[in-house]
Amino acid sequence: ELTEGPDTLPSYPFRFRHQLTYRLAGGRLLIEQTVDNTDTQPLPFSTGIHPYLRVPLANPGDRARCHLRMPRCIRYNPIGKWESFFTEPVAAQNWPVPRDISATLLLGDFAEKEFALVDPDAGCEVVVNFADSPEYRFAAIWSRSVESPFYCVEPWTALPNSFGRPDGELIILPSGGRFSAQLWLDIRPAQA
Repeated sequence: ELTEGPDTLPSYPFRFRHQLTYRLAGGRLLIEQTVDNTDTQPLPFSTGIHPYLRVPLANPGDRARCHLRMPRCIRYNPIGKWESFFTEPVAAQNWPVPRDISATLLLGDFAEKEFALVDPDAGCEVVVNFADSPEYRFAAIWSRSVESPFYCVEPWTALPNSFGRPDGELIILPSGGRFSAQLWLDIRPAQA
């Protein structure tokens, strides 16, 4: 749980409670995110979940043989310092993990809100599903380098710099209001 305090109030002058709940159920890791506006004024914010997934999924393994199964979607390419974006369609595909995404791959407008990090040598995949949360409209796909032992699949409510764009995707939560979203992760045998 995170609430406002002397470290947050100078740069974010709002009162809030942000909670993350992690739960194992039916073999899945469920992550629930709630934000409560405990202030008397509307609360502007954007948020996301940032799971770092090990790659390769098992040892011994070969990172270069892993891929991310991703749905048909739209890619958002930044202009300047995230002031605006131009878009391009992306077909459903197996995105190679060795491809450099250190600048972050920003995606949205999904045919389905599910990604799978697949390790064919381990014979398994980690599924990230956020289909039950329409608030997560985007996903950031990121890894520090092509050698990093992790790969991030991050559902977000907004694109970067949402506070700096007049047409940003900010959520405005009324006083006393609650935001709630969830996702789940599952490890299962790799699909053919």
